[in-house]
Amino acid sequence: TSEGPLVSSDARAALLLRAASLLVYEPAPGANPDDETRTVPRTEIVPGVDGRFAAMLPPGRVYRVQPYAFGLPAGPPSSIALGTTALDAGDLTIERAGHLTGTVESSPGERATFAELVLIPFDAPTPGARVPSLYGDFPGCDPMLGPPHGGSPACNRVLTADGRFDLLVPAGHYYVYATRGPFASLDRRDVTLGAGDDLVISLLAQDVPDLVPPGTLSGDFHVHGGASYDSSIPDQDRVVSFLASGVDVIVATDHDVVSTYEETLAELGVGDRLVVIPGVEQTPNILWFEVPGEAFPKTIGHFNFWPLARDTLAPRNGAPWDELREPGEMFDDMASLFVGEGVRQLNHPWSDAKLGRDQGFLRMLQLDPTRPLTDDTFASRVLLRTPGAGKPGAHKRNIDWDVQEVMTGASRRDWLRYRAIWFSLLSQGIVRAGAANSDTHTLSVERVGYPRNLVYGGHTRAKFDRERFDADVRAGHMVGTNGPVLDVTIDDDKGLLHRPGVEPFKPAAHATLTISVAAAPWIPVTDVRIFVNGVLKQTLDVSKDFPAGSHFGLIASRTRREIPLVEPLLPATGDAWIVVEAGLKQETPPDDEDGVADGVPDLPDAEVPTRPPNAAESGLERFDLEAVAPGVWPAAFTNPFFIDRAGDGWTAPGLSR
Repeated sequence: TSEGPLVSSDARAALLLRAASLLVYEPAPGANPDDETRTVPRTEIVPGVDGRFAAMLPPGRVYRVQPYAFGLPAGPPSSIALGTTALDAGDLTIERAGHLTGTVESSPGERATFAELVLIPFDAPTPGARVPSLYGDFPGCDPMLGPPHGGSPACNRVLTADGRFDLLVPAGHYYVYATRGPFASLDRRDVTLGAGDDLVISLLAQDVPDLVPPGTLSGDFHVHGGASYDSSIPDQDRVVSFLASGVDVIVATDHDVVSTYEETLAELGVGDRLVVIPGVEQTPNILWFEVPGEAFPKTIGHFNFWPLARDTLAPRNGAPWDELREPGEMFDDMASLFVGEGVRQLNHPWSDAKLGRDQGFLRMLQLDPTRPLTDDTFASRVLLRTPGAGKPGAHKRNIDWDVQEVMTGASRRDWLRYRAIWFSLLSQGIVRAGAANSDTHTLSVERVGYPRNLVYGGHTRAKFDRERFDADVRAGHMVGTNGPVLDVTIDDDKGLLHRPGVEPFKPAAHATLTISVAAAPWIPVTDVRIFVNGVLKQTLDVSKDFPAGSHFGLIASRTRREIPLVEPLLPATGDAWIVVEAGLKQETPPDDEDGVADGVPDLPDAEVPTRPPNAAESGLERFDLEAVAPGVWPAAFTNPFFIDRAGDGWTAPGLSR
């Protein structure tokens, strides 16, 4: 126990204690009693508002007490020898923090309702310097304003639900950002806080006008909250993070349980500012599925399903048991549980295993996307079979999902792999819509809406029609993006304009591929890429239309290009499919990881995005984006256009050998 204050007693003591904790551990043997790899932690103490603390510990031992603040030691450790009676540990003192307060405005003079603040050190990390962590675990936050997997503040991020913020920050030199998602402007302040300093700032993050086409809603179809076994973010912070990101529609897909956030939405009184569709991510964990040549059985991967009804009196709130089930069986199980016609989504198809459980269905099957499914391989046999054949109501094959994730989270490497798989299936006539989702579990590790989907079809939040929205998702009437806004049309032989989707059409005799790209000033764009039948046919340099000047304006950068649908863009004969991308330059890397070709491209580690060096005047195009959304490589992609050249039914081109 301690009867004295942890900090000097003044009016700010209680505020300062929000940042303080104590780790009590048995010392490591040898010359360094504080070796984190060999100490035996016994308890963590968070002092009360009066600075006092108490803990119960096994008697008859020697302990070390280490004060921490912001994930770093906040003073020297002290030793105590605990007998069989209570011991006064004495007073401990930590350095004062800086005190940062202020507001975020959504327009000049009008405080924003929901926003997010992000802090990063002004200078790039010093090699070899100690980084903040939770007593040696979960490093990577600088500064660490709170535990990275919990509520706000988490890592270097803070949410506000009323436009105001009040936080403690370790002394230092920082950039402070205010963000409301990639379709709003970004604001940044350069601040220096000394120990005990008080600083008040104001930031402005406004919606960028006319950025997203009318009748378009942005949706993230793969998110997690506290109902998931691997998430600990409180529901209120989870919902505020949705609202602060500028996403219109969220599909709640907690692991193995149906959730809605309806109580939190009611408490926040957000009205029609956010639509939440209840769903589930089916996440089987029992090792049972045998793969030839593998010593241990596998799990089947992850799949999302929506919309569902939450039944709090049923197991898993109404989600069915998903263990020992092949995907086709899970698809059949859901048929009677959907509210209306449902959506079945294949999640992160090439994701690696975690804790011995396979997360990527197609990676587990060892699918080679360069080989057609007509080849007699284990993967093709599994994908094309109907596992419930012969049972009443069973008719779905293992490949009968409606939507495939093409982008999941910020990983550039995963995007290129998932894209290669999607392109392979499209060329073989396995037509599936492509989606872009965040798979966020926290406030800090992943970011809601990076990426997201722009769903076309005349939708509004105020008069949201869930069945029509889901129909447009299944039909691929959408664009996936982590920043750029891409709108592409083709005119058909009846004079109608088509946006992308799974329905084939006959183009006009002199059809034009019209490409419009827009982006907030802080989202860099340099290239437009046109893929035909999975092959990159044309790249357009649009960098002059997206100057790398000030990132903090309000006017979107834009370009518009018209490309005739003739040779050499389209083949001379036969049907085709087209996908358009826009963003930073990105070439398809080779398939040569560790000298083994498995059919998917392998991005070298050196090309995985990291924070650019700090250079405030250098105009580095990704510096501010990397601060707000680490790892994001700006890219948007359309769903395919299926070109039925003769109007006699679309024929898949097949794989290019």
